[in-house]
Amino acid sequence: MIDNLNVPSKGQHTLNALVQFSTLGDINLTLKTTNAALTIESLTLEDVNDFSIPSYKDISVKAGIDKVSSLKYGGPTIADIDHDGDYDFIVNNHNKETKLYWNNGNGTVTKHNKNLSRLVYA
Repeated sequence: MIDNLNVPSKGQHTLNALVQFSTLGDINLTLKTTNAALTIESLTLEDVNDFSIPSYKDISVKAGIDKVSSLKYGGPTIADIDHDGDYDFIVNNHNKETKLYWNNGNGTVTKHNKNLSRLVYA
């Protein structure tokens, strides 16, 4: 799936995307828009050789990160908050719960024991 190909203005554009198909043969492609009419004048598929698309495995739970769909993991605040040389991060859950994760330095994190969105400062 390709998500969020941005067309910045009206007019003719050329969009490029790299897609890996799991099988050869007939494949159904679906193109959708969310806020505009789209006219496709041509579509070209080309083989690309000597290139590998990286694949990622979801290790969120194994690493100690909560699996909640409303968390904004795409835009966390990242900093070495505890000054130990590892990046810690804060994620926001639409003000329901703001979470601080301490980086353990071994591929795992530990969730801070307080909900940061509920802290009150005097």
